[in-house]
Amino acid sequence: MFLGKVEGNMAEISAEDRTHAGRVLRLKPGSLIQVCNGNGQAWEAELQSDFQSSGTARVLRELPAQAKPGLWLGMGILHKADRLEWMVEKAVELGIQGIIPLRTERAMAYRFNASRLKKIMESALKQSQRYWMPQLLDPMGISELCQQNWPEVRRFAFCQDAGSPLEEWPNHSKEAIGLIGPEGDFSSAEVSTLLANGFKPMGLSAFRLRSETAALTMVCKWNQAQGLDQIAMINPLV
Repeated sequence: MFLGKVEGNMAEISAEDRTHAGRVLRLKPGSLIQVCNGNGQAWEAELQSDFQSSGTARVLRELPAQAKPGLWLGMGILHKADRLEWMVEKAVELGIQGIIPLRTERAMAYRFNASRLKKIMESALKQSQRYWMPQLLDPMGISELCQQNWPEVRRFAFCQDAGSPLEEWPNHSKEAIGLIGPEGDFSSAEVSTLLANGFKPMGLSAFRLRSETAALTMVCKWNQAQGLDQIAMINPLV
C-alpha cells in the first residue's frame, strides 16, 4: 500500500515511496500496487516505465471503499516518547479517526514530536492497508478539550473511584471519543471537569494497565462493540 495523489487515470507517489518500491520491494514497470489518498479511497495501479523518475502509475480500477473509523483517542503525553510512538502506531493499525495528545496536570512538559508521529502514522496506515489517515491534533489541556465539539458518546479511563458507575461503549455508535490519562492518571480536578462535560468513566480491566496498554484496550473494546472485530478482511487484489 502506498499513499499518493490520483488524478484521472494516473497516480503519483512520493520519492520516498518510489525508492522503497524499487530498492526494497524490487517492483518493476508492470507491477501492480495499491495507492490510497488517505481519505477513504484506494486504487489498483500499474507501475509505468518511468516510475523511478516520475513516481507515476496507471490507474486500473478503484477499490471498494472503507468505512471511516469512528473513534477519537485522547492520550496523556507519556514521559517516554517511545511508548507514545508505539501506542500511536498500534492505534492506527487498529483503526481510529484521530489522536489528541493531552497536556494533563501530571504530564505537562514531556517531549512531543509531531512530525515523527505523523511518519509513524503513515507507515502504520500502509502496513495495515487502511485507507483513512487519522488526524493528529495539537496537544491540548483537559479544559481546552472540553470546550470543543465532540461526539455525544464520551468516555475516559480512570483507575480510582470517579464517583459514577463505570460505563462501556454502546453498540453500533457512529462516533465517540475516549480518553486515557498519563502515568499517574488524571487528577481529581480533571476528572471533575470531564464529568461536568459529559464524559463518563469507563472500566478497562480488573488490573492496573500501563497508559499505552489501556489506550489499545479502549480501541479494541470500541471495535468489539461496533462489531468491527467480526468483519472479515478481503484482499481486493485477489
